[in-house]
Amino acid sequence: MNDKRLQQEFDEYFKGAELPANLTADAKAEVKPRKKTGALKWFLRLAPVAAMLVAVICVAVAFFPSLSSGGTPDNQTPQGGGYSYYSLAGLAESCADPYSPQTDGLEFAKSLAVAHNADVSLTAYSENGKIKIARADINLIHGAYRHDAVIYVEYTDENTCFEDLKEYLNGEERSYSGQKYILNTGYDNGENIYKIYLNAGQVKYYVSVTTSEIRGYTYYLDLLAKYF
Repeated sequence: MNDKRLQQEFDEYFKGAELPANLTADAKAEVKPRKKTGALKWFLRLAPVAAMLVAVICVAVAFFPSLSSGGTPDNQTPQGGGYSYYSLAGLAESCADPYSPQTDGLEFAKSLAVAHNADVSLTAYSENGKIKIARADINLIHGAYRHDAVIYVEYTDENTCFEDLKEYLNGEERSYSGQKYILNTGYDNGENIYKIYLNAGQVKYYVSVTTSEIRGYTYYLDLLAKYF
């Protein structure tokens, strides 16, 4: 039986009984509905926790602004340098002659084409009649080791990069014969994979070499350095 019904029955009973007024007042007071304090108590208990969560979120946003923008933008590298990326879509593709390259930065292709231990094919990707990026696919025997290599030669400003090569931009910074470069390493079927990014000023080189030769990538650093 709820408090309201109980109070009603007490009222009817006391109307029919001659009892002291102060006694009925006391009895009625006992059956008055209790104040609903449960929600207030829960709110007071949870208020400090909610305040703490708000503080944690504010600190996280302050120290990691990318959280409020949905993550790292696509046009930035993980190290924070701003880059713009492009794809090969819209670029004109053509086979280039490695024996007589017409563009500075591709001279290494002729050296490989005339070498007895190497085979090379050259593809150019142009925009408005001007090569934006070129790719050299190389098979080479160096001593007792086979190399499968790809060299991209890019003719864009420092902050513009072919999107498929952006992983080359961050890695271990090294120097070889005074030339700075970025190195990343991996493995595939027991062979080393070396990925190199080298900025020679007017031209940028991205070199990928798969070989079991330790530090086999230095062959290409020596090759490219001849034409800087």
